Amino acid sequence: MASRSSRELESSNTYVECVCGCARRHSSSLTRVASYRRVISCRVQPQNRIYANLCSNILVTKASSPTIERNRIYASAKCGVIFDGADGAFRHNRVYKNHRIGVKIIRNANPILTHNQVRNNLGHGIEIKNASGIVSANDIGGNRLSGICISGRAANPIVLKNQIHHAHGQGVLVLDDARGSIEQNVLYRNKGGHLELALASPALVHLRNNELPSTPTAALLDSPLLQREQPEDET
Repeated sequence: MASRSSRELESSNTYVECVCGCARRHSSSLTRVASYRRVISCRVQPQNRIYANLCSNILVTKASSPTIERNRIYASAKCGVIFDGADGAFRHNRVYKNHRIGVKIIRNANPILTHNQVRNNLGHGIEIKNASGIVSANDIGGNRLSGICISGRAANPIVLKNQIHHAHGQGVLVLDDARGSIEQNVLYRNKGGHLELALASPALVHLRNNELPSTPTAALLDSPLLQREQPEDET
């Protein structure tokens, strides 16, 4: 099995360690996790800085199922991370200042995102388009568009117990007859509104026990959690 661990995975030198015994090393202009004939399980070594790629910093494709944890993923020219038809675990990462979307989940992908910071990206914090997955216990703040955008008739994610705040657009935006379950989230100080179903049927979206301040004043009174300041830039 070939592997390489470094604290800085840069555009010309990015590797993923396969842990399934397939003895394959992946190397490209971005960290790419892909399978061709069967599911492979790959692990991106923790504590890396994955940044400044001309494409997306991490691309997880096809039937892959990686574990990606405790990395700083930032300053991509496109998205921080893309799950394209893949599963996997994405946890305890910091995803920030990417020039498009922080984490993009598309084409029937079904990953689990937990305990990540997704902040100050220039598109949506997390976009889920015609895909599923679980987005739980993340801190999603200061993104240029929505905190979370869910779209497409095949979309059906679970969005649970996240802090979603300081978006320049909506906290959560649901489009195009998407389905999903949005529960027990705390949403505050989102400039475009906290939760919007646009071109989406309320009957298809399960909403329960979300904390939504009704006015800017209420955002300061509902909970001590709502008194946090605008997230600072990551360094």
